[in-house]
Formats: sequence, structure tokens, C-alpha cells
Amino acid sequence: MEADIEIEGRKHSFRLVARDGKTITFALGEKQYVADILSSSMDKVALRLNGHPIQVTLKADGEDRWTAGCGERNVAVRASFFAQAGDWLKTHGAGEAARAGERGPTPGGAVQAPMPGKVLDVFVEAGDTVNAGDALLTLEAMKMENRIEAPSAGTVEEVRVQAGSEVGKGDVLVVLAST
Repeated sequence: MEADIEIEGRKHSFRLVARDGKTITFALGEKQYVADILSSSMDKVALRLNGHPIQVTLKADGEDRWTAGCGERNVAVRASFFAQAGDWLKTHGAGEAARAGERGPTPGGAVQAPMPGKVLDVFVEAGDTVNAGDALLTLEAMKMENRIEAPSAGTVEEVRVQAGSEVGKGDVLVVLAST
């Protein structure tokens, strides 16, 4: 995925290069960076960028424009950038934002929301049998659609959300029983 982004008033070429779990490699101009995602929420992302821990704050600056800030530096991006990046990340493996299973099941087989957001679709109902990696629901966060997957094979005991539900990070979405 490639896009032009603006940093401190200057345009730069941005390109997502590779992904391995929670590690994303990207290029900004000719320089390549490695970002390990440590945690994320609707307005903050903690990561290790080329080995250095940083905190990025996200702020909507209008309907189609966002600012990602880190200390004194700000990066302006269009909302469509997040949608394109989300599509690219989905096709290059499921990571923290797209895979509830990486959090690991909680006691009792609860699948929790990895971030706050809005449930767009629910694909399972009580009694369904699922395999590890099967889609349980779609959660929208920061204008990106995130596929929440079953962390292991099992039977759906309970679905605690429906399309349109607003959820917080850690809220139980679905309860699975091991098979």
C-alpha cells in the first residue's frame, strides 16, 4: 500500500512493506522503519519504532483528515489512508487490531474487544461451531474494519453484542466453549 502523507507541511511517500504479527515494516521516502505495536486505542498507539518506544496520539481534524502526533512532530493524513492501510493489513495477516485471538482467551473462553469501537456485523450465534481463525464479527475502530476471529476451535455459548453495539476495550464480545 502506498500513499502520500504530510509531515510538518512537506509531502512524503509512505509505503507499507511487510508484516509479521504485531510488527509492521514501512518506508517513508527512501528510509525503512520497523514498528512493533505494543498497544492501541481509539486515540493512542504505543509502539517501538526502530527499537525506540514512542506514543502516538491520533486526532480527527475534520471529516476526512487526521493528525498523528508524536511530541513536537505531527503527521497529517486523510481518513481514507486508514481504510487503505486496514485493507492492506487484512490481506497481509491478522494482527493486534484485527485479531482478538492474539490477546488469548480469557478464563471461561471469553473473546474480548481489543479496542473500543462499533460492531458492524456478527457472523455467529449461540450453538455455532467455529475453528481457530474463523470470523466472529467485524469491529469498526478509527474508520477501519477489524475482523475479530476465534482464538481456538469451540462452540459459541453466548454472543453478547449485535450489529450497532458500541464496545470498550476488554468488553466480552463472544463466549466460546472448547471442543
